[in-house]
Amino acid sequence: MPRLASIAATAAAALVVLAAAPSASADTIIAGGNLPGAANTWTAAGSPYILQGDVTVPAGATLTIEAGVEVRATANSDSQGSGQNTTRIELIIDGSLLVNGTAASPVTFRSTTTTAGSWYGVIASASATAVSFTHASIQHANIGLTSQALGTTLQDIGEVDTAGALLAAAYADRKALFGPVSAEAAEAAGHLGYLRETVGDYAAAESLWTEALRVSRKVYPPGDPAITKVLVELGGMLRRLQRRQEAEPLLREGLAAQRARFGEQNLEVSATERNLAALLRDQGGYVEAESLYLQSLATRKKILGENHPEYANTLNSYALLLQQKGDTAGTVAAFAEFIRLIERAYPRPHPSLAAGYNNQGFALFEVGRDEEAAASFRKAIAVQDQVLRPGHVNRSHPLVGLGLVRLHQQRFAEAEGYFRRALAIRQGALPAGHRDIGEGYSDLGAALLGQRRFTAAESALVRGREILLAADGEEGYRTRRVTRRLGDLYDAWGRPDQAARVRLPLADSAASSR
Repeated sequence: MPRLASIAATAAAALVVLAAAPSASADTIIAGGNLPGAANTWTAAGSPYILQGDVTVPAGATLTIEAGVEVRATANSDSQGSGQNTTRIELIIDGSLLVNGTAASPVTFRSTTTTAGSWYGVIASASATAVSFTHASIQHANIGLTSQALGTTLQDIGEVDTAGALLAAAYADRKALFGPVSAEAAEAAGHLGYLRETVGDYAAAESLWTEALRVSRKVYPPGDPAITKVLVELGGMLRRLQRRQEAEPLLREGLAAQRARFGEQNLEVSATERNLAALLRDQGGYVEAESLYLQSLATRKKILGENHPEYANTLNSYALLLQQKGDTAGTVAAFAEFIRLIERAYPRPHPSLAAGYNNQGFALFEVGRDEEAAASFRKAIAVQDQVLRPGHVNRSHPLVGLGLVRLHQQRFAEAEGYFRRALAIRQGALPAGHRDIGEGYSDLGAALLGQRRFTAAESALVRGREILLAADGEEGYRTRRVTRRLGDLYDAWGRPDQAARVRLPLADSAASSR
């Protein structure tokens, strides 16, 4: 995975344009293709380096570029005819790139002309091991510097600040080069939106995805894959934020466009089927959800095989449906199989493995296997410690699980500690009115009630109920649970009249349902 090292403080994180002195040395021609050997160094004595086609630093190899070097990409051509753009030159990093400019002698990447967009840029692939820029500029490029699968990489290694600055700069550059209503600007907005979602900045992510969709609808014909991609990404994020009414039409539109273009046996179609199935699962639409899950699983099994991580991830999501339908034996078995597949697919700790242990923990807890559940939650935390940054919202989930186990065992002080840690993470990662924060206050209030700390419990439960009423309404199951807990508090506190008033909406709801 590419590690984007911090850019030196005296150079802007956006790789600002710096002037480079012309060299009197003879040109070094790089025809294109893989660089030879494990170590290559481009020196000032050999500068300028003229790229005639896509140049690749292979996996396991390193390209070091010394101070004062100028790299020139032949304009509007690509002798290799390969890469992301077959008519523009790319410097592709599958191994390591170390750019060691100085304030006095920066490194410059540029075209052989001064025309904007006349070469493509530097591409750090998902397999790159190190990409470091110090006192460098990228001029005339279409994209400057980009990294494939960057959001996933950053989630794993936590290089958020550097990557955020680079992607924000790329978005600004594309708007300046091609205009705010352009395919290039829409693509850059999507990349930055994915990063912001990955780190839990959902307000910024939603704004960027919404802008990407607005621009894409203007510059692409209806049904174009670029529009479809934004539809399913924005819809997926809104689903994960439990804004299901907004998410569903986006996902359905995206799925219809994908099926029309690709048919059923397609991985993009399969991914959207899984996303829509998860939304319907959470709305109680189990019949359509199960149909979509089974179609998605069949496609991934046929194309990828049963041992592929994406087949496993779909199985994990399907297991949640089985859990909600009450199929406890099927749920536990499905999560165990998911964990087995992920352990086989990834030799090192991976976020999906943490998710599997977490989900398995909740399944075991629901069938009364408390200590097995606690062990599974601890395994999830151990994996997260290695792959997620400290404040990532997913780190709250196994903490909540451990808290619920201890709450069930009436070990209330331990439960309080887990719930407080989980709530702090959620408050740092989620919008203030998010239902998961409300549920965090509800759980904390239950632990405080168990210790008969009535005043503190009341404060937490009232705050949780306020948030959940706003997020889910009176009928939301989380709202009903915190309302019951608040009634239990007032009973234990010797305030039966308050308990009755709090429980009144529950009684009204029960009466109206008869």
